[in-house]
Amino acid sequence: MTKPSIYLIDKVTFLSLLRCWVHVTLINLSLTAIGLGIELGQIDDFDAGVSANWIWGRDGFGGPVVVADPSVSENAYLETESFGGEDAPGSRMALINREQWTGDFLAAGVSAIRLEAFNGGPNFAFQDMTIRLGFSSELASTGSGRVVTSQGFPVNRDDGWQQLEFDLNDLTPIAGSDPVEVMRSVSEMRIISAEDPLFIGDQFIARLGVDSITAVPEPSAASHWLGGVIAMFLWFRLQRVSG
Repeated sequence: MTKPSIYLIDKVTFLSLLRCWVHVTLINLSLTAIGLGIELGQIDDFDAGVSANWIWGRDGFGGPVVVADPSVSENAYLETESFGGEDAPGSRMALINREQWTGDFLAAGVSAIRLEAFNGGPNFAFQDMTIRLGFSSELASTGSGRVVTSQGFPVNRDDGWQQLEFDLNDLTPIAGSDPVEVMRSVSEMRIISAEDPLFIGDQFIARLGVDSITAVPEPSAASHWLGGVIAMFLWFRLQRVSG
């Protein structure tokens, strides 16, 4: 007696759909590789004891340092300071990366950046901060080629570590820039403290710790991978029933 089929599609159709999913996956991986920078799911955690290409904006004037976290074994974070003053080196709160956080964020499927932040100001002389992300593109042909996250997160003294997630679909263009154009060709990403959505950080005395900077996938990318897992499960299930 022939077993009744519990599937909505036959075996040949299912295999065709599975091959299409594999092809789309390979294309997405190729586009990510072409960017030579940003990769979905990449994370900077500083546990190796190096600053992971995060720098200050002016050469020859120091830079951020990796600090061991005494409360957690084998954990470290990146710490930076701003010193205030009138356009003096180090006066603004900004961390800059021109290496692994560059490239085509859209092709890579990155729609958000998640990080942990800590206001390390030890006393009243150190200010509360509003953390944002800024992006610039040397290839942009519209406006200044700069954008900044519209939402800024308050990181105040005595608040402890906080997890922040920045929506890259909500960006404020600077001087007429095209956010899509910028995010397809990012040449610099920066972590700043800016009360208003401006590309440069505010000038004040502050100390910032950051950790676990992570490239978060957009929902469609996550759904794509989940769909592949489900497809593989159904394939093995089909093989078992057919046998």
